[in-house]
Amino acid sequence: MESGEFSKKKLILIDTNALMHRAYHALPPLTTKKGEVVNAVYGFTSVLLKILKELAPDYIVCAFDMAAPTFRHIEFTDYKAHRVKAPDEFYSQIPKIKEVIAAFGIPIYEKEGFEADDIIGTIAFQAPKMFEGADYEIVILTGDLDTLQLVNSHVKVFTFKKGINDTVLYDEKAVEQRYGLKPKQMVDFKGLRGDPSDNIPGVPGVGEKTASALLKEFESIDSIYKNFDKVKEKIKPNIAKKLEEFKEQVYFSKYLASIRLDAPIEFNLNQSANPPAGGDRQKLAKLFQELEFFSLIRRLNNGAGKPPASPKLQPSSPNLCGRGEPEEAAVSTEYGKFEFKTIKSREEIKEFADYIKKQRQFSFAADYRFLNYEYELLKLGIAAREKVGEINFSQFGKEEKREVVKTLKEVFEDAALEKISHNFKNSIKVLSGLGFHLAFTPPAGGFDTIAAAYLLSPGKRDYSLEKIFFEKTGEEISKDGAGKTAAAILILAKILKTELEKNKMAFLAKQIEFPLIEVLANMEAMGVKIDTERLKSLSLKIGGKIEELRKKIFALCGEEFNINSTRELSRILFEKLKIPTKGVKKTKTDYSTAADTLGQIKFLHPVAPLISQHRELAKIKSTYADALPCLISPKTGRIHTTFNQVLTATGRLSSSNPNLQNIPIKTEIGNEIRMAFVPENKDWLLLSLDYSQIELRIVASMSSDEKMLALFAAGGDIHTETAAEIQGVAPEQVTERMRNAAKALNFGIIYGMSSHGFSQVTGMSREEAQDFIDRYLARFYGVSRFIEEAKEAAQKKGYAETIFGRRRWLPELNSPNFQVRSAAERMAINMPIQGTAADIIKLAMVSAYGKYKNDPDINIVLQVHDELVFEVKKEKAAAYAEEIKKIMENVYMLRVPLKASASIGENWGEMEEVKN
Repeated sequence: MESGEFSKKKLILIDTNALMHRAYHALPPLTTKKGEVVNAVYGFTSVLLKILKELAPDYIVCAFDMAAPTFRHIEFTDYKAHRVKAPDEFYSQIPKIKEVIAAFGIPIYEKEGFEADDIIGTIAFQAPKMFEGADYEIVILTGDLDTLQLVNSHVKVFTFKKGINDTVLYDEKAVEQRYGLKPKQMVDFKGLRGDPSDNIPGVPGVGEKTASALLKEFESIDSIYKNFDKVKEKIKPNIAKKLEEFKEQVYFSKYLASIRLDAPIEFNLNQSANPPAGGDRQKLAKLFQELEFFSLIRRLNNGAGKPPASPKLQPSSPNLCGRGEPEEAAVSTEYGKFEFKTIKSREEIKEFADYIKKQRQFSFAADYRFLNYEYELLKLGIAAREKVGEINFSQFGKEEKREVVKTLKEVFEDAALEKISHNFKNSIKVLSGLGFHLAFTPPAGGFDTIAAAYLLSPGKRDYSLEKIFFEKTGEEISKDGAGKTAAAILILAKILKTELEKNKMAFLAKQIEFPLIEVLANMEAMGVKIDTERLKSLSLKIGGKIEELRKKIFALCGEEFNINSTRELSRILFEKLKIPTKGVKKTKTDYSTAADTLGQIKFLHPVAPLISQHRELAKIKSTYADALPCLISPKTGRIHTTFNQVLTATGRLSSSNPNLQNIPIKTEIGNEIRMAFVPENKDWLLLSLDYSQIELRIVASMSSDEKMLALFAAGGDIHTETAAEIQGVAPEQVTERMRNAAKALNFGIIYGMSSHGFSQVTGMSREEAQDFIDRYLARFYGVSRFIEEAKEAAQKKGYAETIFGRRRWLPELNSPNFQVRSAAERMAINMPIQGTAADIIKLAMVSAYGKYKNDPDINIVLQVHDELVFEVKKEKAAAYAEEIKKIMENVYMLRVPLKASASIGENWGEMEEVKN
């Protein structure tokens, strides 16, 4: 809609409740980090900003319904009686919406006993007298069409076709085009037809066509009854009889549908100016930050109607991380107050380097390009205190550039200077092209704004500098160059340091996440060697197995079909083979054939496990056997995966291009993929160290469960001992089925496994599974207590946390949706365990790397789950195995000692355990 569609003096009347309802149902249940549902607030505010900008009204008003019954409810108890009351999370948003409206400086009108439509009708009736002869128009913004009866030459209705984006404007012509009636006839239309949405009865048997036809010819209800003899000639006898019988109800329905023009309010046009004094922009910005409406802050800054440009915004409080109430910002960004300088000579670089050394701290940003597997640095921006320098490397000749780099190395490799960057891991790789070896170790160390932002708010999709800086300051980063970016990083680091301290995460950052950056950068640069010939052979082998499976599947199903087609597979499984669908999820068109469904029905038909195998083999072939050779760097001859440090909400590392975390560990084919990972040459071996049952050891330690602690102390097989404890038999009497069930639950309990999930894994009935879980929790009471306390603590704090203070925010714990809330409760149990395991292996990586970073005979090349893989000189392999095992087992002291096993081999899949 173009603003040019409106002219003259404009008054906007907003039916706030109707618009809230529209937004609430159109948007997903958006929540803040504190668990506050804000979808209706967001949708309403978004539309309000759109209206202010596009319509640029001179005056604007918000009308509200009130909780008390209206005169319609009092006179007709069935009025809107069939409507389902909105959930509490809808009504809980009304105070925030009123807070937003107040910050905009928009007046609110509401009156007990009257609906928002009556308030709007009354203002639309009173306002024309206040324009004092000036040309004007009134636009009603609403989520429904009840107000179409108010449309005239000066009044229009602006509403929505679908959601909150597809809009339509009704003037007199548009109303007639849609309904074939004039706006003033709409209330008579409802008197005849009724209004099912409001439970207004009308005349039984009279529908839209009849009501519309009568009004087109006779114009009004009064005229219909004055000319009833003529009416009877034109309609069916039974309809005429109904009109006579329900005449009183027709007029009463019209009365109920009529919007009042005399609500007892006093409207003041001047107080509705848009908005008085431009609204409180500082308050709006702070409120939007609290509600985490970061995209709306940008729209606010870009202007909304006639208010003046917003003042500089203050940084956010720690509340943006989901903690505590909003606080006054303590740090002014002063972005733009830096002294910017383009550095053009070696002398200027030397002078700037001396300045940096005095400050003991600097931030930097690099502009670069990646070409032929090499990074080329184009520009470098450096900021320290109030000065910013930008260096364009293309301006220097070869000799001069060498001198520039030499001067910069003195700064970047000075361990006494704190270095600050956004995505430090990438910065290390880029600057290594200049021969820089960034000092990221004490005493000064480094600070990574992306890692800090991740710690404070894990699980985000976007940790770009522009996004985080805007969230924390309300300001946008200048795109003038690397220097302005470096200044933004310096400002952001100051804010994030304060938040880390307040959230008690400084240890986690300084001792785990920041030191890990250098480790991961080195691992990515090092890469790992693969045997391409083995993978080619394996691809052919897997292709043969896939074809064998296809034949078996087709034989069991009695026909050939596209196994990869969800629709065809669903037809085969649930229509042709008639596999029971009880409990199976259904899409709009078919029953699900997802992995969990196949697991659910695997005991019901032999084809289900074959389809699962087919999928697994096809995925392994395409993802690894065929794809890995294509990812080899022509420069190094090795694969260089990317380790994602700021992706998972639990703190676990993941990898991509290729993803090495998902190679099946316990299958034959998965192990053959691992066999293709080899050392660089025959004088080297691969050394793997794997934590043994680390998550169960963490459970025992965090829960202080006496039985579990005793089982670990005895040193036996934890799953056999657990099965013996639950079944009440001696360990030697435990069967394989008993042990497998105990093992499934030992690990499943970490993930909040239900009886349904346990029954699917073990093949037990739901009753057997629940009985097994009940006996487990009764005997391992400490674990049972830990589970309940973990959920209670997360509910109280709003987050779950690890031993080291890593947090995962869980606003879904407050969701009214049982499934969403249950999933959040499982996360509350799992995150402290899985997150602590992630923290521990990261500590081990940092310790091992610190010990061997300058040793040419060992390289850390992979991290997968609880396993570290090294490339080592053959003659030193046993010694390294013993040393690293000690590092991993002693990096942190749990109540149950950590245990790691070491294995050595000529490839990753064929390794022999190193005995003590």
